[in-house]
Amino acid sequence: MKQRREVAATVLVSMLGICISSSFLFSFSLLGNRGFIVSGLTSTLLAISALFGAPIAAGSLFLRGAMRSMLGLGLSYVSFFNGLPTLIGALAIHQPSMVLFLVVGGAGAFWLHPVGAAAYLYPFLWLIPLLALLGKSMFARMIIGSFSAHIVGSLLWLYLGLLHSPAAWTALIPCVLIERLGVAIVAWALYMLHRVFWQRLCGVRNQREPLYRAQ
Repeated sequence: MKQRREVAATVLVSMLGICISSSFLFSFSLLGNRGFIVSGLTSTLLAISALFGAPIAAGSLFLRGAMRSMLGLGLSYVSFFNGLPTLIGALAIHQPSMVLFLVVGGAGAFWLHPVGAAAYLYPFLWLIPLLALLGKSMFARMIIGSFSAHIVGSLLWLYLGLLHSPAAWTALIPCVLIERLGVAIVAWALYMLHRVFWQRLCGVRNQREPLYRAQ
């Protein structure tokens, strides 16, 4: 019973952590007035999914939304663009077959759009999560989650017409590469921090069997 309470406390702290870390938003302007938002939300959800599973990650996102509503902050389109793609990424790290579907289906959907067809080089970024499937480390899993979320987010931006210049999409390739790797690094760091800090503090061992035997 004591161990269960400790596990529950650890999960609760992890879920509340998302409400703090995802409040730090870093935006940078790309190509004039267009901007992309990078937040702690994606990294934290990926780490929680790896530690406790995708359902707990989804619950964390719901908790964050509820807290924002109670505080009168509301939910913006940024919250939607961060939340939905990241939930897909949180699930993808546990489902290798899903990654293949996302890459092939996402590239096909991108190229079917007139703007996407003109920016045909962009989906080649999504070969990275396929290569990451060959790895067995936790960092490889975070790469998979980060880029899987990016596939969904890119399709939303494309089909909603939020970025309608083929040249703009092509110019984003190096920026996206750095951004997605950064998200994966932060997610991996949060995962390792949890294992080192909370497990030693509470004396709790995570009993979940990961998709890979990560070191």
